[in-house]
Amino acid sequence: MMIYFSLISVIFAIYLNSAEAGKEHIAGACHDPFFLGDTPCDKQWSIRYYMDVPTETCLAFNYTGCGHNWNNFATSQACYEECLPLDHHKCPAASKIHKTTKGKTVCNDDCDCDAGNYCNIGQAYGHCCEKEFKDKVDNDYNPPCPIGQTIVREKIHGITVQLLGKRCLHNFCPFGSTCFDGNFFAACCN
Repeated sequence: MMIYFSLISVIFAIYLNSAEAGKEHIAGACHDPFFLGDTPCDKQWSIRYYMDVPTETCLAFNYTGCGHNWNNFATSQACYEECLPLDHHKCPAASKIHKTTKGKTVCNDDCDCDAGNYCNIGQAYGHCCEKEFKDKVDNDYNPPCPIGQTIVREKIHGITVQLLGKRCLHNFCPFGSTCFDGNFFAACCN
């Protein structure tokens, strides 16, 4: 029994040391580094998703089909379900959460936050977040699509969401689409 407890303690310590500081709420396997897959590869390439730990966002990439790590999911929903707690709430791109004007960590509306910040309301509460980060993320979600093209979206279990990746070089946009690199994310137009 003592050996078993010691082994569990060692495994837990290794996990804590491998998790990025301040990102312990992200499940262990989701800390694996981004990996496109091995090349050359004779398998069919496919769009997969990985947890981008710095932004706490599940992002698309074109996976070679060969070799893998555990941070590789069939859908963005599967990625979020595996990697983040259901009630997780963050500022855009996982930017810093600021205290309210009264020194609290939870806000109810923009008046609770200092100048330059806004109250980002989640499922049950809000956090004071920097407007600058919100504006940058909003720009990433709204790329300058050429006339006649629209933002590429995908349906997941009946819900339409925007297809986002980290960088265009991850080759995640559908064939014939135009990719735009943003501040934190890349988006597609078609």
